[in-house]
Amino acid sequence: MSVASRQDRATRNSDPGYAIKALSPEPEAALTKPAHRIHQRALRSGAAALCAILLFAGCAGGERTKTLGFTSDQPGPAIAAAVADVLGEAGIAIRIEPAFESVEELTAALEGGAVDVALLAEPIEPNHNLQLLLPMYPSILHALHRSLEEPTLDQVLGQPSIYAGPPGSVGHRLTMKLGNSFMQDNVDARLRQDEVDDDGAPHDAVLLFGGLLTYEQAERYAGYRLFSFAAPNGDAASGQAGALALRYPNLRPFTLPAGLYPGLDHDSVTTLAVETLLVGRPDLDGEWVYALIEALRESPQRFERAYPLSRATFEAPVDAVLHTLALHDGARRYVERDAPSLAERYAELIALLATLAFALATAATSWLRRRKQRRKDRLERYFRQLQDCRARLQEHPTAALYAEIDAIEDEVLGLMNAERINSDSELVAFFVFSSGLKRRRALPADDA
Repeated sequence: MSVASRQDRATRNSDPGYAIKALSPEPEAALTKPAHRIHQRALRSGAAALCAILLFAGCAGGERTKTLGFTSDQPGPAIAAAVADVLGEAGIAIRIEPAFESVEELTAALEGGAVDVALLAEPIEPNHNLQLLLPMYPSILHALHRSLEEPTLDQVLGQPSIYAGPPGSVGHRLTMKLGNSFMQDNVDARLRQDEVDDDGAPHDAVLLFGGLLTYEQAERYAGYRLFSFAAPNGDAASGQAGALALRYPNLRPFTLPAGLYPGLDHDSVTTLAVETLLVGRPDLDGEWVYALIEALRESPQRFERAYPLSRATFEAPVDAVLHTLALHDGARRYVERDAPSLAERYAELIALLATLAFALATAATSWLRRRKQRRKDRLERYFRQLQDCRARLQEHPTAALYAEIDAIEDEVLGLMNAERINSDSELVAFFVFSSGLKRRRALPADDA
């Protein structure tokens, strides 16, 4: 170790303020240090950090697995599992999130980016933050009542104790809407959160929204009857189902066949259905959405096994029904994949226009040829007149003959102005001929 180093260490050990002095440069040194070097180092450090962040974000974004959300309403869990299985087999990675308790919670998670796609009942009003990817299956309303003979809907909604699913579920929200439509007072106070009261007594009315009832559910509701939304004559369109479908665009009439639930119905029952949609945000990649829809539409039997009523939805075109949510660009590309191109769509019109253009061109060419032939015929007549004048001039030149030549020229000039005839070689030859004849007027008799 050098003498200078040993002195420096001794100074550090003996002077407690040495560390502070070392970290705090002298004012003169700070002033003499070039400022632009400090700025350059800071800029380089900041740029390097920004590039690292962007690189990390890009890699993370490219590798991130999409997430699928759904509610606990049946058959949502089974359909979500089928979606994940079908997409996994197609090489499209997707992760299923735990079931959400309410539609509001799932909608907020989807809008906020917590999930990428979701099985969501079609909303009543448009939502510009969400777009339709694919219709999946209908959710059916089962309106059950006890001890009512041929009730009306307002009587069902006016029962003291009503169960419509957990708060925030599709059935719970729809029952609130129906109660408001029929001006039922405090319907929310009569909605129960549990399927059975605390004392074990059954509810007066049950409005279940979801899939078809299982055998266990049908047995559990023995003693209830299904309420029909059809008109007295059995017509669904003219009954309350049709009226509610006009008021709420996400609802549509749905017919449950007779004998589907022995003991709950004897005849076919008209009820309401809401289409459950696979939805996502508008910023989802269109290519990814296209691949997702293609994979799901090619495996309808997987969803039919999970929920039989999905068959009709998958057999219909994606855009067969007008929905409250706009169609995603990737879904629109899938819908229009087999659509004819612009040239194919207007092929007949293009062929007709081409035929008309050819006919017009042919007609125009024929007209121009006839016009040119008529002008040629006229000029030939005037040439013959000049030739006759020349023959007579050779025999006996007179002033009358020269006046006749002038008259022929005037007639040709008038014809040119009237018919807007352009000068060509034939006209030039005509006037050269006529000018040559008139030059003899100024020549002596011997030269002529």
